[in-house]
Amino acid sequence: MKVYGTEKPFSYQKNYGMVDIPIHYFISLDDHLIRADDVLEHYNILKSHSPELARVKVFKGLSHVDFNYGYTEAMAKEL
Repeated sequence: MKVYGTEKPFSYQKNYGMVDIPIHYFISLDDHLIRADDVLEHYNILKSHSPELARVKVFKGLSHVDFNYGYTEAMAKEL
């Protein structure tokens, strides 16, 4: 309550209409920390507001740690 001034935290989803820069969502089907459907939810909400700003790329065989510390040619190509 002290941080947000309300019992519920700030909802990013309600404010995606304010986004004016491209957002690239990277998903791995093998990420057990952040589920692919959670990422797709955010992607779809932004895409509904600004389709030209939302991009998504699905990677196979990568874990959450791979996105943070790993390196693959496929990831480097996207970056």
